[in-house]
Amino acid sequence: MQTKLSVGSIFREYGPGYIQRHQIKGQQKGLIHLLADCRTRFMGSHYEQCDQCSYLGKAYNSCRNRQRLPSAAESLPEGAAQSSYGARG
Repeated sequence: MQTKLSVGSIFREYGPGYIQRHQIKGQQKGLIHLLADCRTRFMGSHYEQCDQCSYLGKAYNSCRNRQRLPSAAESLPEGAAQSSYGARG
């Protein structure tokens, strides 16, 4: 089975090494961590229930950074309010 490739998975795999090799600091470092953490346990989770079969499944929250991460935009309806979040450091 092939692993689904995403922007977040690339940052999770290569971000720490990139930060260390290039001495990334400040906002750039925070953004790398934020994008890596999107849709993972670090952003928290919630349960979603199917309207048709009542299946209840756990879903990880997105970082809600719609400008930089396409998968975050999928989870928000148009005009949805932005919630606050913190980046790991």
